[in-house]
Amino acid sequence: MLRCCGCRRLQRLSMYPVGRINASKDSREFFSTTISPDLEQINEKNQNGNVHVNPCKIQMISDQLFDQVFIDRYRQKVYSEDLVEKCRRHLEAHNLWGQNVDIAEPIKFHLPELEGNDINHHFQNIARQQTFRYKNLLDKLVKTEIPALPTKWVFDVGWTKYHKDGRTESVPFPVENAMVFDVEVCMSHGQVPTLACALTTDGWQVIKIYFTSIFPPFTGIIYFILFYELRYSWCSSSLFTGISRNPSSRHKLDELIPLETLNGEMKPPQSRDWVEKIVIGHNVSYDRARIKEQYFLEKTKLRFMDTMSLHIAVSGITSFQRALKMSMKSRMKREGTKSAPGIDTSALDWDELSSLNNLSDVHNLYCKGEVINKDERNIFVKGTLQDVRDNFQSLALYCAKDVRATHEILQHLLPSFYERFPHPVTLCGMLEMGTTYLPINQNWVSYMNSSEEVFKQSENEVKSILVQKANDALKLLENERYKTDPWLWDLDWKISKKRSSKKASVETDKNTQSLQDTHEYPAWYKKLLYKPGDPDYQPGPSKISSSMQIVPKLLKLTWFGFPLHHSKTGKWGFLVKKSKEARQDIQQSLSEFDEDENDDNENENATKFPFSRNWEEIYDASKAKLVNRIGGSPSTDLSIAKEELNHKSEELTQDLSDFLKGLKTVTGRTFMQNYPTDPNLGQRNSPHPDCEFIPLPHKNGVNYKVGNPLGKDFLSKIEEGILSCQNGQDVADKVVKISKQSSYWRNNRDRIFGQMTVWYDNQAEGTSSNKQSEMGAIVPQVVVAGTLTRRAVEPTWMTASNAYEDRIGSELKSMVQAPPSYNFVGADVDSQELWIASVIGDAHFATMHGCTALGWMTLQGTKNSGTDMHSKTASVSGISREHAKVLNYARIYGAGVKFAERLLLQFNRTMSPNDARQKAKLMFKMTKGDRKYLLNHEGQQLASQSEEFEHRCMDPMTKPELVRIMSFHHFPYREYMSLVDKLVWDNGTESFMFNRLEEIAQEENPQTPVLGGLISRSLIPSVVHDDYMTSRVNWVVQSSAVDYLHLMLTCMGWLIKKFNLNARFSISVHDEVRYLVHSDDKYKLALALQITNLLTRSFCSHRLGIYDLPQSVAFFSCVDIDTVLRKEVTHDCKTPSNPQGLAKMYNIPEGEALDIRKTLEFTNGSLVR
Repeated sequence: MLRCCGCRRLQRLSMYPVGRINASKDSREFFSTTISPDLEQINEKNQNGNVHVNPCKIQMISDQLFDQVFIDRYRQKVYSEDLVEKCRRHLEAHNLWGQNVDIAEPIKFHLPELEGNDINHHFQNIARQQTFRYKNLLDKLVKTEIPALPTKWVFDVGWTKYHKDGRTESVPFPVENAMVFDVEVCMSHGQVPTLACALTTDGWQVIKIYFTSIFPPFTGIIYFILFYELRYSWCSSSLFTGISRNPSSRHKLDELIPLETLNGEMKPPQSRDWVEKIVIGHNVSYDRARIKEQYFLEKTKLRFMDTMSLHIAVSGITSFQRALKMSMKSRMKREGTKSAPGIDTSALDWDELSSLNNLSDVHNLYCKGEVINKDERNIFVKGTLQDVRDNFQSLALYCAKDVRATHEILQHLLPSFYERFPHPVTLCGMLEMGTTYLPINQNWVSYMNSSEEVFKQSENEVKSILVQKANDALKLLENERYKTDPWLWDLDWKISKKRSSKKASVETDKNTQSLQDTHEYPAWYKKLLYKPGDPDYQPGPSKISSSMQIVPKLLKLTWFGFPLHHSKTGKWGFLVKKSKEARQDIQQSLSEFDEDENDDNENENATKFPFSRNWEEIYDASKAKLVNRIGGSPSTDLSIAKEELNHKSEELTQDLSDFLKGLKTVTGRTFMQNYPTDPNLGQRNSPHPDCEFIPLPHKNGVNYKVGNPLGKDFLSKIEEGILSCQNGQDVADKVVKISKQSSYWRNNRDRIFGQMTVWYDNQAEGTSSNKQSEMGAIVPQVVVAGTLTRRAVEPTWMTASNAYEDRIGSELKSMVQAPPSYNFVGADVDSQELWIASVIGDAHFATMHGCTALGWMTLQGTKNSGTDMHSKTASVSGISREHAKVLNYARIYGAGVKFAERLLLQFNRTMSPNDARQKAKLMFKMTKGDRKYLLNHEGQQLASQSEEFEHRCMDPMTKPELVRIMSFHHFPYREYMSLVDKLVWDNGTESFMFNRLEEIAQEENPQTPVLGGLISRSLIPSVVHDDYMTSRVNWVVQSSAVDYLHLMLTCMGWLIKKFNLNARFSISVHDEVRYLVHSDDKYKLALALQITNLLTRSFCSHRLGIYDLPQSVAFFSCVDIDTVLRKEVTHDCKTPSNPQGLAKMYNIPEGEALDIRKTLEFTNGSLVR
């Protein structure tokens, strides 16, 4: 085997050999000491050892795997003294150098031979193998000229072909292998396709032209090869016959558009193999969901190219840029101009390089042609099937024009995409992402019915409670008792009497005369009534729901016993008495308010509010309630009670702490810092001069207002008794719990019911006609590059939660169930984006895995020792490790100190804003580090002339140090930035990573370090300058994660084809990937996934200049083998709509979770059959 030796030159310095030791004998002794020259002795002593460890004590993959993966390299076993010392100082500063680490048995097995002379060429080659035919078809389609559109469209069932000479013929489907395609759907008719048009490449013809040249004299022939296109249209049988289908009826395969098979067939004609075909469309996933063959269990070779995804990748915009564009577009439309007067466009250089994502705007951006009129689309959206029939010719032309516009976009955009994303893996990954497939069976219907039934029961239970409360409140109208109620006094109690017909007779109860019998209702109550004749009519105040503003008043909610109050400007808060005596009774050390209780209140309702001068009783009752919970008595002094916190459970400790904070809120300025600093806020929103309005605390901080105290964010406060009903009723608790239980289904039911589920003909699928064998599929409408970072987007499946016991319908993912004899095999990439960010930092710092603190903690840190990243953040911030994980990822994605401060306040309710601010700053200092300055050439020269800095002129400097350099040379200190090359981070665990990310983001053309994809044109530094830095840094990490996914999909496609595995890609959600595989091949596919992870991470390391890979990240911690989609193979997915769980309700057993060693055992380490 040939190996390149150019990269293995040894530096002529004192060298440290890397440790190679035997894990079973000397690892404990070795790792209890720091790396030192003694390693040579250890190395000699363990010449026959089988563990490879780098100087940072990171265990690498075995020599056997290394030689198969990094085939162009010899393993580095010696490192320069300066390099190791550099790593030692950094890791030692963060208490990581010399830490004991675990050594695992090296993993060894034979890999499939790479398709190239190194791993880089391997991925290039396998990606080209998988995309070669599709790329040729795309290139062929781009080079074609668009023919004139037909003057008349044939109104007939199925496909009609329009020849260049004007002839038409009926065909089963287009036989050409590349087409631009668009589908239109009459929404009142359901989700099945109504009309479609396509442009295809039909073939080629050679034009021979003779010519003669005079200077110089020459006669020759030029051959032009011209591709020409054919046009197609398709009509549904319902459109042709005019017979509407029931929109709620099941979708069948014969209602969809065939592109590869004859009617009623599930295989290619004449039993041929599937052939490579490609369909291009704008938001083509919508069209794909209406194509017949995409619902087959057997995956065809038809692929899809989405011009919208191409546009987003090339010219996508941030959410802020989108808001600016929408604002300008709205103003131009309103004022009828081509520019937006009044908007400063000096910072909008990016505007001409980008657009919104719709077809019209994208076409205008790249083609600058005729504006596309989309008005006729409204007939499909709002009209009936008959309306489409009546306007068939114009609507067919409208559809064809969309196809033409899409083709024009492709011609302009595809070359730019290839230029900006040159690696073939990107195209390969996008094509594979467009083949998502989710199998379902009869359990899908059972799930929807069960969820809807439980949801309605829950809603009815809440409604019955609220209806009763509304009727109870209505009784206060008698003798105007509402005027003395602190909650209901400010409702609209005006009554507009309804005239009764003389002939009308009203039956009344013999014992009581009800207000409802007189039809004289207050205005607030009438708003809750349906009008007779309404489609949803129910008697009584049945319009009421838990989200209405009136509900907290009807429930008479209190915060620590004080009544809630709603203000137009302050939203929800609570009212306390402004009493000097009460303040002193609660906490005499707190400062007093300087208010005059006799001041006039400007609130027009001031004289109406039923102010009680006995609110001390409310305070005493609330105090007694919570103090009793910690084991004291109502008379227990609060300072004594506080001392008892150390002896109580965490829950009760939290209760008392919240109570103490609440008491401070009432009378002291100590806790008032949690609220807006406006000194007039409390009085301005108060209904009485003797009351103070205190806003309820919002999870996002003091500048936010609470819109609904019955929202899920307040459930914990209700459970703790802080937010409760008057007189201790548990009605609020019940209402909120039921509302929380219903929230998932309420928010997602329309999308779930709107899924286009297509059901198979059992005989066509070769299955039993037994109802239990009913099978179907969902084709998720995935936009393969739906965000600026090229992440895939889909509104239901890519946002689906895991199953929770208190969430109706949250078992959604587990209703995707493999057909008989099939399994789902997949894995979550462990800390994918964290590893990508850390290895970028490692490569930048010392080109060694684990050489930075972030890299070391990612690879070697453990929960038990507290050396992993999340544990360290948790210890500094005073929060749980799970919460620390949220903070860490938020910071890597660009979140700042303010955001971290808000999260800390959410995660730890006992933390004051000042403490949160200080902890957030401390956390950022520990992780991101200090902001410092690197000197430019002039600055380095000046610093070298100072004795203080002569040996540090290359190091990062603080601002005071720069000022001292300026002073030393008697320069104006305010001009210190003239010495600065750039700003950098220093002394943090993540400093080197952030420095490299910012360096990439500020390059002339920022590109991902792995596949070299360029950032969107709307974010290149030349047009945004220093703006959108957070988005650009975030793009480096998240777009690299998309590269990682595309590498995995490409590698899996290679292995599946190479070893003829009966498997297909199912779905990927961020760092999770799932395949559908025949049960005979499930263990081999699990091994294929492990090999894919090894090769993908090795490729990333190789591209970054680190020619080795740690064993801890080389393989998935486990690969799941299951019959359903779920987070864990042992999760029974019990929910209110599935109370018995998957095992009892659906007879679904637990799956298997295999690590690499178990997988090798089951497969003998081979993918060969």
